[in-house]
Amino acid sequence: MQFDETSVVTPAYFASSVVVLDESLRILLVLEDKPNIKQGLWGTPGGGIESGELPIDAAKRELFEETGLQNLQLHFLESFLNRGDREDLLMCYTFAVQIHSSREINPVMTDEILQTRWVDKLEFDAMYANKIIRSHLTKLFVESAFGAIKAFTTDLGEPA
Repeated sequence: MQFDETSVVTPAYFASSVVVLDESLRILLVLEDKPNIKQGLWGTPGGGIESGELPIDAAKRELFEETGLQNLQLHFLESFLNRGDREDLLMCYTFAVQIHSSREINPVMTDEILQTRWVDKLEFDAMYANKIIRSHLTKLFVESAFGAIKAFTTDLGEPA
C-alpha cells in the first residue's frame, strides 16, 4: 500500500502497553487467557483504550488489572502503528516504568491473567526466538524501553 499526503489511515483499534522493569532490568511478562488472542503466549501488560480514555489512563488501568500495580509514574516511550492480534490496524501507545522486584504482583483480573513472571533480556530474546512472545509488537515495546532506559530508571534503593 502506498501512502502520500492525501492518504488517511484510521486504526481500527487503540491500545496501551506498559514495559515494567525491575532494578536488575528484568522484564515483567503476563500470560493472558483472552478469547481474542493466541493462547500460551507471553506479553507486556496492556490492552484496549476505552472510549474517551487517554492512552496514559488506559495504560495505568491495564497495568492495575493485569498486575495489581498502581500509583506509578509511567513514562511515554512511543506509539506504534501495526497489525494487531485480530489482523486489524492497531495504534499502540507504549509506556515504561521501573519498580523494585520486592513489589507484590497480584493480577486483579484473574480470569484474564493466568501467570506473571520476570525474565531478563536474554531470556526474553530466547522466548521471542521460540515464538512464545505474543507478537512482534511486544519485542518492539521492550526494545524501545531498553533504548530509552536512562530516561526513566531510578535508584530504587533496598527493598522495603
